Amino acid sequence: MPHVIEHILNHKAASLTDIGEIYNLYTYVKEKREVLQMWSNHIEWLIKQASEMDALAA
Repeated sequence: MPHVIEHILNHKAASLTDIGEIYNLYTYVKEKREVLQMWSNHIEWLIKQASEMDALAA
């Protein structure tokens, strides 16, 4: 999914010509949503792990 991440970050693809950019109008909305949800799940897991470590340390 690196190409989806590039779209999320709004990076311009070096391989596309000016004509290619005109015809490549797919927005990757569904794929972006899936990748951002995976990232959100990971962040939530990290926060949960940190809070559990804090609880153990107390």
